[in-house]
Amino acid sequence: MSTSQYGYSPSAIPFGSVRVRAYSDPRPVVPAFDAHAGEAWMVISLDRPPSTQGGVHEQRTCVAFVATNRDALPSLLPARSYLTLSFPAPVLQGIGLDGVGALAVDVGSALFWPFLTFAWVCATADRRQTGLTLYYSERLLQEMIVGVVVASLRGDQARTTTEDYSAALSIIAAGVGDPELTPAAIAAELNTSLRSLQRQFASRGTTMD
Repeated sequence: MSTSQYGYSPSAIPFGSVRVRAYSDPRPVVPAFDAHAGEAWMVISLDRPPSTQGGVHEQRTCVAFVATNRDALPSLLPARSYLTLSFPAPVLQGIGLDGVGALAVDVGSALFWPFLTFAWVCATADRRQTGLTLYYSERLLQEMIVGVVVASLRGDQARTTTEDYSAALSIIAAGVGDPELTPAAIAAELNTSLRSLQRQFASRGTTMD
């Protein structure tokens, strides 16, 4: 990736259907990204490029959002470092994000910092990528994006009933085939009552069975 006097050039690097852009500069700027039809986006703002450890001090200054509707994104503040990812919106289908528009990402989840550092390296590496590397990088980025979003939906402690329904769908999608994934177990993980969750599914003409 090309560099300038101040840091990384904010050009998007394609990995198949995923485009990654990293920026680092002493002068804070508002994160920029290309918005194409049929895509979703993740925007991550930081005070500095991420370290592999992802210490608490870094997490406190890190803000991240994922959006399927650009108009739903909150106003983005200038940042010294940022990472943006554009990817096909269908990547997020079936995990409970449908209709949400924009979601604050849990930067304290176990998967977030490994994902961030991997995506940052993808965006800033100077080494020429082979076709096989691009293929697996695209798949890894997509899978890690899904994992980060699912963790954010499951970890939200201030959900509305509608968000409970979305979070339940994400748990179901992540645990397909798990014999211990029962309606009661899902309700317990969301810290809500089974009856309340069942009503949410019933109001949409479906069940948890």
